Amino acid sequence: MLSRDLQHLAEETFDVLVLGGGINGLATAWDCSLRGLKVALVEKGDYGGETSAASLKIIHGGLRYLQHGDFIRMRESTVERRSFFRMVPHLVDPFPFLVPTYGYGLKGKAAMALAMRINDWVSWDRNQGLVDEKKHIPSGQVVDRNAVLRYAPDVPAEGLTGGAIFYDGRMYNSERVTLSFALSAAAKGATLANYVCAEQLLPDGAEVRDLLSGDTFKIKSRVIVSALGPWTDPFLNQKPVKYSAGMQIITRAVTREGMGLAVPGAAVDPDAKIDRGGRHYFTTPWRGHTIWGTTDDVYEGDPAEWRIDDLSVQRFVDELNQSLPKLALKSEDVIHAYGGLRPLDEKNLNTGSQVSRKYEIFTHDQPNLLSMVGVKYTACRVMAEKMTDLVFAKLGREASNCKTAETPLIGGNFETMESLCRSVRKNAPESLKKPKIQHLLRNYGTMAEHMIAQIKDDPSLGEFVPESEEVLKVQVKHAIEIEGAQTPDDIMLRRTDLGTLGPINDETRIYCEKALALPTQHQADIDA
Repeated sequence: MLSRDLQHLAEETFDVLVLGGGINGLATAWDCSLRGLKVALVEKGDYGGETSAASLKIIHGGLRYLQHGDFIRMRESTVERRSFFRMVPHLVDPFPFLVPTYGYGLKGKAAMALAMRINDWVSWDRNQGLVDEKKHIPSGQVVDRNAVLRYAPDVPAEGLTGGAIFYDGRMYNSERVTLSFALSAAAKGATLANYVCAEQLLPDGAEVRDLLSGDTFKIKSRVIVSALGPWTDPFLNQKPVKYSAGMQIITRAVTREGMGLAVPGAAVDPDAKIDRGGRHYFTTPWRGHTIWGTTDDVYEGDPAEWRIDDLSVQRFVDELNQSLPKLALKSEDVIHAYGGLRPLDEKNLNTGSQVSRKYEIFTHDQPNLLSMVGVKYTACRVMAEKMTDLVFAKLGREASNCKTAETPLIGGNFETMESLCRSVRKNAPESLKKPKIQHLLRNYGTMAEHMIAQIKDDPSLGEFVPESEEVLKVQVKHAIEIEGAQTPDDIMLRRTDLGTLGPINDETRIYCEKALALPTQHQADIDA
């Protein structure tokens, strides 16, 4: 349970205080707590509410690193993708992506067939230890021209020779994956609090402010880990930093529901050792729509002031139309745009790259301070493992073995979705139809059992939230009572699917506000 126990934060002396409740900070809190450390974590907004929310929903297996000849990162990505299938099997599934091929050079069918073989060889153990065969990543394959046009009729037909299909992981609900790390850390004794902002580092901890009450207090800790993402350098008073601004847009569906698509972009990749032309964007089918991403543009300025404007959206739409003229996208076809910032290393800029490719962990002059900067969601667990090893070193203690790769997160301790569904349906009320049960299981795994028991006691909790055809009232109750939601947006954007496609109906928001029963001043403080 995410209980926001500020009194305990103020009174306890912790082994490690994590600043930042994005995916990297939460994964670190989970690893540290699983290894027996006393852990505190504070987040100035809501868990996963900033850069971690700017996701294309993909858990990458590392194929893209083949172009850079980076076999080490390919191997790391393969291992981490497999770990996600173990940790949150209800939230991550294998998913195919189509790369159209043209001509007979590096963009041709033969070159992609070779790439598929190399990728399969590098990821030879990608399914090792996965009991559920439905979580197995198939081998890559090449398909003919007609198959490509069936899957993606908008791709240019001139010069099309066929395509290659490779598989990665796709998150059914990326926000719930992020929250699973928070819930798992809390279950192992970590003390987490959202809407608590770190204001000043101290020799033995940090001074923080509760943004809901305005009160300040001190958290005592032997080690401090900064996992503040784009706010790392401003908070630590380091030199001004440039950022890679990434954006995704959601439009009407453009490919089959069960297939993603690689789309060549205009930007070149100066780091690539094998030049296949521009960097690729990828599409992800999403709730009957399509997510396109991810752009990468240099941003300089205060990360709190970065916004997605209409011009940026139009530029992205224009670039997609250049690659897929038949698509004929218009800016009004974009129902939602979202994104985030990642710190951009100067060495990347010096080569002309606008993308930071590797996560980094830093030590500092302050002896008890460590910081981390992530790049890919996929690498959060392994980066947290390395950070936790360093925390033990700072504490002068021998690090126990990391077990996060084999340990299911909250809700993920089951063998197969089919067996879980059979077990849960036996105890479900007859009034709760199969689609509603499957929706709960997909989002919550074994935690759905508790929610179904509540519906059994109060059938009204099995009704849909107003103006939703998917989210149940019990989910709103669960978000508030168990998952630390403080605002309507916490519920709609980061606990449920109510806001996954962008615009939210007024009636839905009013329902969430009433469920929270927020005092006016409480909401005003958060908005400020």
